[in-house]
Amino acid sequence: MRDRLPTKPHRNESGFVNLDNSENAGTHWVAYAKKGNNAIYFDGFGNLRPPRELERSLGGNVTYNHRSYQTFNHQNNCVYDFFERLDLIIYRVSHLS
Repeated sequence: MRDRLPTKPHRNESGFVNLDNSENAGTHWVAYAKKGNNAIYFDGFGNLRPPRELERSLGGNVTYNHRSYQTFNHQNNCVYDFFERLDLIIYRVSHLS
């Protein structure tokens, strides 16, 4: 949950985060991966910057996807979108400097 993110970023990490607060049931899942000072953020809706809490937690340069893979009418499928796009996310992270 976005209110349980680490305060000090790790040099290399990846994960899934629910954008809801921990006292709620959960709303929308996003993914991120970080290598050194660079990070990639993936949101199925596309063209959305990561929340400030996640940007602070990641530190450094954060890029995000601009293409949409999900519509607001199909919010229940966001976890499946990640697994369908995981190879793309891993490829992009492996090419971070």
